[in-house]
Amino acid sequence: MAAPTGAATPPRLRRSRRREPEAKPGRKPPPKRPPAYFVVAGIRLDQELDRLRGLPVFADGPLVKRRPELKVRRASKRPNRVGFAVPTEHRLQVTAYPGIRPGDVLETLLHELVHLHVGRAREAHAWHGRTFKATLARAMEEAYGVSGVPTRSTLHGAYAEAIERLRTRPQNASPARSWPCSERSRSSSPTSWPAASSGGWLSLVALWVTKDSHPRPTPRG
Repeated sequence: MAAPTGAATPPRLRRSRRREPEAKPGRKPPPKRPPAYFVVAGIRLDQELDRLRGLPVFADGPLVKRRPELKVRRASKRPNRVGFAVPTEHRLQVTAYPGIRPGDVLETLLHELVHLHVGRAREAHAWHGRTFKATLARAMEEAYGVSGVPTRSTLHGAYAEAIERLRTRPQNASPARSWPCSERSRSSSPTSWPAASSGGWLSLVALWVTKDSHPRPTPRG
């Protein structure tokens, strides 16, 4: 039946197309790095990071669940900031510089891992407060057998010196706290650090220390 003359023609309905929301760009997966990228002061930091994640102090934190992204920056001189961590992005960075010692880089690596574990604490000093200091002290004891270091200052250096003293101590100086090296380690092979025991010492099987990996420390102003 035809529509009566003069009647309004009903509007033609169009099928609306629903636009899908655009995906928010996320962080790109970390690129694959060659082993040499992670070597600082003769130490494979990626392997040491994996070992440190298994410390009892980190048992109930995010480090056990997921491996953080590790970046190594190369600087021409010692910077004021030798490392940093971003807990919200689960990543950290360590800076290598001329004259860096194993103790320096090990202290920085563990320091930043503690930041990822503790995050921003709800206390007076959110980043370097009592929680952070206590966690770092326990981590240093479990990882390297370092204890009794004053924790009033959070500047890098105090734990590094303690690690260096233990690392370079003669083997016959203190049997309980020695840092024995196997015959293979004397020829640029993995260093055998304190073995695991009931006291909480763990074996640093991931450390690779080469013959020329102990440069003389540079003066710090």
